[in-house]
Amino acid sequence: MSFPQNNLVRFGDFQFDIENNTLWRNGDLVGVSPKAIEVLAVLIESRGDLVKRDVILDRVWQDTFVEDGNLNHAILTLRKALGDDVIQTVPRRGYRFVAPLNEVVDERHDAIVIERRTSTKTFIEENETDTNTDRLLLATRSHKRFERPLIFLGAALVLAGAIVVWFAVSGRDVARTAPLVSIKKIAVLPLKIVGNRDSNNDDPVAAGIVENLAARLGGLRDLTVLSTRSSAHLAETENDPVALGKKIGADAVVEGSYQAAGDRVHMNVRMVNVSDGLQIWSGSFDETLDDVLKLQDKLATAAANSLSGRLTSEEQKMLERRATNDVEAYRLYLRGRHEWGKRTEAGLKQSVAAFRQAIDRDPSYSLAYAGLADTYAIFADYNIERPVDAFPKAKAAALKALELDPESARPRVTLAYILATFDWDYAEAERQYKMAIEAEPNYGTAHQWYGEMLYALHRFDDAAKELDKAVELDPLVPITLSERAVLHYYRGDLDQALDRFSALKADHPDFPTSYIFSAWIYGLKGDAKNSFENEITFWKLQGVDPAWLGEMSDAFARGGHKEFLTKVAERNVSAVRNGAFPAYKVAHTFARLGDREQTLYWIEKCIEERSPNIIKIYSDKNFDFLRDDPRFKDALAKLNLA
Repeated sequence: MSFPQNNLVRFGDFQFDIENNTLWRNGDLVGVSPKAIEVLAVLIESRGDLVKRDVILDRVWQDTFVEDGNLNHAILTLRKALGDDVIQTVPRRGYRFVAPLNEVVDERHDAIVIERRTSTKTFIEENETDTNTDRLLLATRSHKRFERPLIFLGAALVLAGAIVVWFAVSGRDVARTAPLVSIKKIAVLPLKIVGNRDSNNDDPVAAGIVENLAARLGGLRDLTVLSTRSSAHLAETENDPVALGKKIGADAVVEGSYQAAGDRVHMNVRMVNVSDGLQIWSGSFDETLDDVLKLQDKLATAAANSLSGRLTSEEQKMLERRATNDVEAYRLYLRGRHEWGKRTEAGLKQSVAAFRQAIDRDPSYSLAYAGLADTYAIFADYNIERPVDAFPKAKAAALKALELDPESARPRVTLAYILATFDWDYAEAERQYKMAIEAEPNYGTAHQWYGEMLYALHRFDDAAKELDKAVELDPLVPITLSERAVLHYYRGDLDQALDRFSALKADHPDFPTSYIFSAWIYGLKGDAKNSFENEITFWKLQGVDPAWLGEMSDAFARGGHKEFLTKVAERNVSAVRNGAFPAYKVAHTFARLGDREQTLYWIEKCIEERSPNIIKIYSDKNFDFLRDDPRFKDALAKLNLA
């Protein structure tokens, strides 16, 4: 389905300009992030039809590695601007634009809008200190015809001047415009794409450059590099790099523009001091697409020198390390990461295919094996393969990655996760986590997964240290924030856990984990009503059949919380009989019911299947009624938790 021929569509008080991708309300431009606008365009184009999440991710983000949270955030931004009755969520499937649409004639003949992204302004006007504005609006409400040519002439002069300055600036290589400063914490922002306005605003190579730069800078001594996930999340709504840096807690930010034209790539990059807004360093880079790996090397070395002034031989060696010299293998790897980030069955299967193609091109490509390990490690969570089938493949891929590159931290983190979750070898898992963190201390996932293992082992103080570090590195991502709240749950600090989950729900209302843990907490506190309401919300967000939700509500009305949980348990057991593996949630639901025999039976089944999360029975308060049962003690012994 395509857009109508007219330039504008109207719904309620709003007008959407199809040609310019701008949103207006009663004649005023509505400030919404570019990604949210692109999501709105996709939904309006479908005119009431369901648009699946995968379709939106592919249309708006294309080959870039993103997670579902990016789309959730864009939808939340649109609802804040448009109201809650314009976009309908179809749980676990997608979204539908439900407001009535009317095509209208463009009545704004006398207005011209010149869009300039912050990154472009940065390099065209880098002597200016104000970078808050990302659009220059030249408008007049006059209908006098003789004024219109003047407006277009003025716009042309502005654009011509910008082009002249752009090419003048792009001729330089690297410049430091301020003395070396003490930077302890830095954020690397997504590159802004410059070029054809009809092209997508993301590029897999541009995204890879950002990830590569963050990883390489993370190897410098005494420097913390914040998660690119958090930086990208905040950059969707905040255009001013100084303001963004303050919000994320950085001392400096790296921002820039990326332009691919023909077979060449051009980049302008600068580093800004957050405390005073002054430029620390700037650089201009130009290479062929086939030499993009060389471009990454130059960028990393220049940025590192601007921070350190004098690199050690070890740091210089680290900066020069490449995972592959094959550009096509690198692109396939980026494609695999993009599909992996969707967290769908189709996406995960496609990511395996992309990683394998990358390995076919470069059999020594360690990161491609690491991606393969990461994918197989979560196959069981999505019921694609049984744990006993998926985890050995994940472990083999992680070990191969480390064989090819023993200094690589990320496959070591995946190996540690497998050792703890599947092999139940906690001592070796801890050794691997520590080695990985020593090699890459700024890898937030390492601290997060290590913390998860520690709280499962009752080592709550150690877990808090790791999870606090994970939040410091990744302060805006819901899954990271939730694990800090989960720690309080397993520790038995139910009120503190509830406070954290309540705050998380306020900031991320579409994040399901907050609701299911809140349901468990209210259940432990004896608050059946709130427990039920939170669990129903969780199931809605998971996309469960509304008819089944109706049955659950009827069960609660008839027999209270116990009858409701009985229905949930029946559903879980039915899923196993229909081919799903016995997941931890089956045993957990029977534990919440206080059903001793069924709980013990399903714990044994989970141990046989080596189901993920089963080791958490050691810390979860819902299993406390079994602590003195010899069969439960035997189960803990099998899990190496006795």
